[in-house]
Amino acid sequence: MTETADALSRDCIDTEKGETEEELEVQIVLSMTETALEKFTTETKNDEELQSVIRYIQDGWPEEKEDVEEKARRYFNFRDELAYYEGLIFKGDKIVAPKTLISNMLQQIHQGQVTQI
Repeated sequence: MTETADALSRDCIDTEKGETEEELEVQIVLSMTETALEKFTTETKNDEELQSVIRYIQDGWPEEKEDVEEKARRYFNFRDELAYYEGLIFKGDKIVAPKTLISNMLQQIHQGQVTQI
């Protein structure tokens, strides 16, 4: 009598060694002018707080909030939502604005328009 092997007994991939890396393609669509993009990128580069956050995004966050630099501590609670791409920090699908641009943006929002930064 011959027995037929089931499909799983012939699985030749060693899954016990750990997970394999997956490639992920990210597409970002920014609805801002080239001038605004340059301004956001430049101001992010000059913002010490955001530069600290970028280092944590790239190198990994400490386990405890107390181990985070004071200037980046306010970002700790939503650290898993932060991403860094081409000079900008994103929280989900929104750009994190550098401090130097916030008052201008708020002024434009209160006027009912965001036309230029």
